[in-house]
Amino acid sequence: MLSHRTINYAVPPAGSFWAWSPDYDAVEWYDGSTLAMWQELHGVLGFLGDEGGVPPLGAVLLLLAACRDEWLGLCIPFHGKVMEILHAADSDAIPFEIKDTLVRGLKVVNDLPKDLRSSFPAKCLLVSALFEGGPHSLPRDESDKILVELSIHGPRNLQGCVPEMNARARFFRDLRALRSGLARHDGASLEARLRTGLENLSVQPAPLPAKSDDPRLLLDRLVATGGECGAAAAVAKRAIAMMNFPGSFGTPQDLPVGGISDITNRGTVDRLLPGELAWDDLVLAARLVHNEALYFRREIPPLHVAVGHTVLLDRGLRLWGTARVFALGVALGLRHHPALNGPGETFECVAALTDGFARLDLATPGGVFAALETLVPAAGPDAFLTAWWDAAVAADDAAVPDLSFITAKEHLDDASTTQLLGEIAAWIHGRAGNFRVLALGRTGDVEVQAWSPGGNRTLFRGEIDLDEMLPSPKPVAKEMVAPPLRAKPDPLHAILPIYALDRLPFLFPQIPQGSAILAELGSSILGVSVDRRLMRWPKTGWGGQELVAKVPGRQHWMSRDDGSKAIVIASGGKVGDSVRVFRVEEDRLHEIQIAASKHAFPRLATVSGGAVLLGYSDGVEAISLESGSRVAHLPVEDWPTGPVLDFDGEGIHLIDSGMGPAKPLEKWPFGDPSWPRMFSPHSVAVSRGVVWVKRGEQAYKLDPLKLTWIETKAPNLSFIDFERSDFAPNPGVQLDVARFDTRLEVWCDSRCMLHFRDLTHEDYSPWSILLTTSAASAWNESWGLCSLEPRLRLPEEGKPLPLALRDLQQRLTGQARLSP
Repeated sequence: MLSHRTINYAVPPAGSFWAWSPDYDAVEWYDGSTLAMWQELHGVLGFLGDEGGVPPLGAVLLLLAACRDEWLGLCIPFHGKVMEILHAADSDAIPFEIKDTLVRGLKVVNDLPKDLRSSFPAKCLLVSALFEGGPHSLPRDESDKILVELSIHGPRNLQGCVPEMNARARFFRDLRALRSGLARHDGASLEARLRTGLENLSVQPAPLPAKSDDPRLLLDRLVATGGECGAAAAVAKRAIAMMNFPGSFGTPQDLPVGGISDITNRGTVDRLLPGELAWDDLVLAARLVHNEALYFRREIPPLHVAVGHTVLLDRGLRLWGTARVFALGVALGLRHHPALNGPGETFECVAALTDGFARLDLATPGGVFAALETLVPAAGPDAFLTAWWDAAVAADDAAVPDLSFITAKEHLDDASTTQLLGEIAAWIHGRAGNFRVLALGRTGDVEVQAWSPGGNRTLFRGEIDLDEMLPSPKPVAKEMVAPPLRAKPDPLHAILPIYALDRLPFLFPQIPQGSAILAELGSSILGVSVDRRLMRWPKTGWGGQELVAKVPGRQHWMSRDDGSKAIVIASGGKVGDSVRVFRVEEDRLHEIQIAASKHAFPRLATVSGGAVLLGYSDGVEAISLESGSRVAHLPVEDWPTGPVLDFDGEGIHLIDSGMGPAKPLEKWPFGDPSWPRMFSPHSVAVSRGVVWVKRGEQAYKLDPLKLTWIETKAPNLSFIDFERSDFAPNPGVQLDVARFDTRLEVWCDSRCMLHFRDLTHEDYSPWSILLTTSAASAWNESWGLCSLEPRLRLPEEGKPLPLALRDLQQRLTGQARLSP
């Protein structure tokens, strides 16, 4: 028995663009042509199920359709099917996003090389690249249940089942998932993702199998990531080409060594007895034919002795910086060097830790990434070598040891290190093994030495150009500065241009926290609002412009450091947190690392003498802004009425100002009933050009000509709830959306902004309106900021043009747009 979950997922609604074949062994396009066999589709969904949740089935089928060579020829007739599904009267009624996804987005997939979209493995990787971990994918547990039911019962049992969603709603859901997946990549990045397995250059690639027959696959993928891992892989390639080690024979039994164990009448010509060669040609030929000739049977040589290759990687102070990447690259080259990876041979890489050593995984990208993260603050490698040697002696491995020690060249001048290396060389020699020391210089030079009790000798020297692997920035004349690289376009900016601005254009009617106010140059004020946003107010009593969307912590204080930079001190958000300190630099917060505070919630905080002063019920602590360490402490038994803290570089001073606790600025309209109040709606309705929003049981009606939201009773209309979208303009800020047919979209920002998008005209710039009672403001890319309330626009700006408000009204009623 199939569950409703599986039926809603795998059964197409009536009028959909796809259907199951009569015998339910394939998926058919709406015109009856076969789109995918069930075995292929089941394999693709199973592949996604192993990686995470499965996306909507219609989105997967549209992607599989785009993989067909004849996709472009199917687009024109499919356009008519889309109009039928959406109940659109003509092509103009189809939303631009749907056209863009079906035409431009899927053309990116169809333009891929055929080997990346035609085979079954290629389709699995393609679907994974676009949908894996996407916001529209089902949860992992639900996906597993659906796949299990389909695997057990098969699609034949779907016959006669009816899903809950109609074709139009289902198509919108499929297109949202498909558009979200296509927004991850352009053509070049998608092809790179399919060939290299990398989502983008800043994301760690998926691990390869622990063993790979061809190490070039791993090294090429690491090079493609760029950065330090790419540089290490590039060094590894050079090291493999530069270092020459003696190889071993693959089959010792085939070597012509050893004595004679027997005489037989079977063998090869090279093993004939010398007496057989005394016969003349005819007699010898006859003896060979009749198997009368005699041959030596050679003695079988001993089996190949197991060899254990070990690389010891020093990670001390002398191998920090660029040398750290250099050393790891050489170790990576040894790990994949053909001479050190023969049949039956083992390999391990051991790296230094602060208190011992750890084994590294240099056969997967994840292991290489992890190897770059550890730094060991040790002056020399003696402790690391001793710890490894003690463990090796205790293990007493029967394999012949082949040891390579990678270190900085300067360590070979330390008497204690060279003495320890000599003792290890003697131990290795006693077990018939080899011991090499790879000394690395800071300029990229490599010297490989063979150590033994009889002395040391240099095997070879070489040099690797580190500047080529890790290019350092060089000063360039101003007239020769290259233009910056274009960033990948943000799909949200194309939908809502307001988020492409450096800063939101609205002045929000926010009130600052009483302790987090700082006077700026002139009359402007910098502060943290009551909803934890860093804002700048043009003057008291005005709305503020948002600089940072969310400041951590529950309570905040503001002060200045010795360089007159604004400092934000934030308490913890919950018990167990620590106080955090931020410096405001170019309207951004740069965190200053300081020691953990006494507890999360101080009663007073300020900056004085280059230190953060945190006051608690029993004392004050001073934490340096430069070093981050705690530099002073002052016990306090009784706090004065108006405490003022000061730090002179040596001690903390507590003074009573006699003025009592600081009061909120009187010019802020805390009790002014005309001051705009912000609100956040849950649903929206649009009827005959009138916009209504509802929060709980309360409704608000928009008057576009007066730019006000009027509180009223909720009308008897069909309100549409906002649904969570895929877009987050800032960390902690999520956009919701409500769609009205194919003409209008209403987006809601959690910071109390509504955005209206007219989908009937591609060149139309959306209107954004602030959700505030008694007075509101609106913004449009062409008209700019409009508000009849002076406190919601900059003091020097005048009233909005009547044409701008008329354009807003006509846009909501679906009339022609006015020209600014």
